[in-house]
Amino acid sequence: MVEGGAVGGAHRLRSGRSLLLGSWHGADVRVEGPGVRERHARLLSASPTSWAVFSVGDAPLRVNGRPCKRAALREGDRLEVGGASLRMARAEDCLVVVQGLNQGETFEITRGVTLGRSVSADVTLYDIRCSREHCRVDTNAGGFSAVDLGSTNGTYLNEVRLVPGVPRPLLCGDRLRLGDTVLELRAAPPAHLPRQDAALARLAGAAVSERRTESLSRDALDGADLRGDLGRMAFSQVVQLLSYAGKTGELALDTPAGQGLVRFRRGRVDDAQLPGWEPGEPSFFALARQRGGSFAFRQDDAAPAPGGTRRIERGTLSLLLEAARRSDEA
Repeated sequence: MVEGGAVGGAHRLRSGRSLLLGSWHGADVRVEGPGVRERHARLLSASPTSWAVFSVGDAPLRVNGRPCKRAALREGDRLEVGGASLRMARAEDCLVVVQGLNQGETFEITRGVTLGRSVSADVTLYDIRCSREHCRVDTNAGGFSAVDLGSTNGTYLNEVRLVPGVPRPLLCGDRLRLGDTVLELRAAPPAHLPRQDAALARLAGAAVSERRTESLSRDALDGADLRGDLGRMAFSQVVQLLSYAGKTGELALDTPAGQGLVRFRRGRVDDAQLPGWEPGEPSFFALARQRGGSFAFRQDDAAPAPGGTRRIERGTLSLLLEAARRSDEA
């Protein structure tokens, strides 16, 4: 979360989405003051407590009083944009019971919590169909994860049953069903939300819902672990989600520019391909500019990278930052 701007307030920065800072009326965080340009800088999330910032063009920036062109940011850092000052802070998310006898109750997540019907659970649910210790929600560097603790009736993440003992990423908008109880992960309500926040709150739901993917090849769809609509879940969000989850496999994309492919190995982008573009970074940046289409990811821990070698050496965050910079300066 970034605090500050033209009239103060808090602006939420979610994983895989960048915020444009500047005096332009369409900026995500509108900043006014001497020396502030219309498109001054961009922020990108690296984790719930770390971010990266880079200037657009040659716009001046200062982090904790030191001039820079780009920098990594941590909780408590102060970012100066022209004559305005903003502070980076963590916004705590929470689980809200949306169905069941506990409906309306809210549980803030600042550490790992156990959910179940036992009074010794961190979150006690009044549900006879829940096990005594049913599931656990943990915090990690990438956000949150949910794991079933061997419950009798199972834990469902967006209506997909979890494998006991296997953690799965949990994002804002995701729903967990335990017996007859449904909980939703929601962002702590800041004083002000950027325009795209409502869409981000549905990010994970869009990722697992059935979308129009008919034009993707049947081979790509068979056994897909994740699929969705690029109009609802941006390319950068998909990439960051797979990176946070440490996935290995192939992301097939059907875009207005053609059918593309991005290869991941343990959460790192190894290669990208798009017809008409050189494989590697040029294809990745071209895919990042696409608007609309569909995607399907298939996990394959043993599959080699396309072309047999790694073509991309940059880290995921660096790739996304560069893609955002190119988009701003196009």
